[in-house]
Amino acid sequence: MKTFENATQFIKATRHASQDDIQELISVANELGLDLAIMDTQDFLDYRADHVANDPDELVNFAKIARDSNLTFSKNYIREGIFDFDYKEADTFRDLLTDSDLSDIYDAYIEAPDDFVNVDAFQD
Repeated sequence: MKTFENATQFIKATRHASQDDIQELISVANELGLDLAIMDTQDFLDYRADHVANDPDELVNFAKIARDSNLTFSKNYIREGIFDFDYKEADTFRDLLTDSDLSDIYDAYIEAPDDFVNVDAFQD
């Protein structure tokens, strides 16, 4: 099992990780309490379409979120603000992932390192 002495070392290692590995880290950390979702824009729209299809209130809520967050749906990725409803979009996945997010993932990793199987693949 790969070990990291601090969050800075962990953040540095993730710079070499694949997007799939980062997505897996996010998923595991979300199961442990993190609130982060970065999705391909089309996947995001498909997911939302499924939820608003039969619920006019959900459609109104989604329209308000899109308006308040100034979403254009013209970028490749959307970061979903699950609790604060603050959504952001960017052309690259990493543009939506901050060092603070990675630090939070590191905190989850420290709490349950055995859950993070892909950490072994990271390079320093």
